[in-house]
Amino acid sequence: MVALPAHLSRSRPCILIVDDNPDNTGFLQMFLESEGYVVTVAHSGQEALQQIQTTAPQLVLMDVMMPAMDGFAVVRKIRRDRHHRSTPVILLTAYDEPMAQGWKLGANDLLQKPVELNELISRIQTYLPL
Repeated sequence: MVALPAHLSRSRPCILIVDDNPDNTGFLQMFLESEGYVVTVAHSGQEALQQIQTTAPQLVLMDVMMPAMDGFAVVRKIRRDRHHRSTPVILLTAYDEPMAQGWKLGANDLLQKPVELNELISRIQTYLPL
C-alpha cells in the first residue's frame, strides 16, 4: 500500500489532473475542488506516473496530447501496474483521436475539449460518487 501525504484526505476522493497546459490544470483544479474533490496535478506523463505512485488517486483526468509521453502511453503504463491498474482514467482531447484507441488501451472514458463541466462531473460521479 502507498503511504499518502498528510494533506490528502481519504474522506474525499482524490483526482489527479494531467495536462501540460497550466491554465487547463488550474481551471479544472479550482472547479473540482469547489465540487468537493481533493485534487493533485501533473504537467507531463512522467510526472503523472510519479504522482500515481505517491498519491494513489481514485481517478485520473488526463489530456491525450502531451509532449514526450502522450495520454495513451500513460494509460498503457497505468494498466500494467498491478497496484493502480483499476484506477479509472478519463482522457480529454481537443482532437478527434479515435475513441476506440483509448478504450483499447484501458481508458474508462474519453471527453472532447473544451469539456462541458456538467458532463465532466456526471462522468466523474459515474466512477467516484462523493
